[in-house]
Amino acid sequence: MRRLLGVGVCVLVAACMQPEAKVVPESTPDQVVNSDCYTVDLFTKVKVEKPAKDVPPEHRQFLGEWGGGAWNDVWCHDLLVTKVESGGRVELVEMHAPYED
Repeated sequence: MRRLLGVGVCVLVAACMQPEAKVVPESTPDQVVNSDCYTVDLFTKVKVEKPAKDVPPEHRQFLGEWGGGAWNDVWCHDLLVTKVESGGRVELVEMHAPYED
């Protein structure tokens, strides 16, 4: 009886240790972008560095300001990508604030 109970406990513990499947919600652009979203005005102008010649075009395209992001119409989110390196390393300024009409 003890062995059966021990096996049952082991099975229960093993079942509890299985990772839960993560569900990634699908979103449409109108759910993640809101042109009215506002985060902050930077007091100091931030320079966007010209990338080196060895930086691939698919990395270069991320340079600049990405704004109007909205998380469930609750948080506004902006990114300013100021530097991109050939290995994919970036430097950026991240800004977020609560969304208010």
